Amino acid sequence: MFVQESRYYNECPLALIPWYWPLTRTKAPIMPVFLEPVTAPAEQDRADLLKVLADWPETLPALLTGDDANAFLDGLLADDRQQVLGGRFNGHLIAFIWLEKDDEHCSHLRALCVRKLTRGRGVGERLLTLLGQQLDAEGRTLVCDLAIPLPTRAWIGQYGFRSGDAPNRLVRPPRRQ
Repeated sequence: MFVQESRYYNECPLALIPWYWPLTRTKAPIMPVFLEPVTAPAEQDRADLLKVLADWPETLPALLTGDDANAFLDGLLADDRQQVLGGRFNGHLIAFIWLEKDDEHCSHLRALCVRKLTRGRGVGERLLTLLGQQLDAEGRTLVCDLAIPLPTRAWIGQYGFRSGDAPNRLVRPPRRQ
């Protein structure tokens, strides 16, 4: 039972989970992960981010690995429209979020990936919650144009995402505080 669930979870887009997962999930506490912007990563942070990118799910369009991953990361960090966020736990970055700023009121979620080692422990849930809080404080809308399976679309609805105007579009408007 858990082997199949675990396999599906690791291959699910955005490292999100199917609708039945909360019913079968072990009662392990959610990891205390902190969301932080990555603008000029130290050597250890860069190595951590490259490990996260290397764990990119095979079912998604591939991000670059090796030297190409370094160039990809440098390109994201150099572009003012791109924002890289990291999920930090015990001094290491264990997750990668890539946002693209559309304008002053909207950001596009381009990627969210959690290291294989820490998947299944609520890291993605925690990061989506923290990201939502950050965007609410800024009054920004979050748009996700990635292909997400129907069960995951239902699950992600609890984080404020709703169907958008395009087939694969999910939109999370800012919540009023």
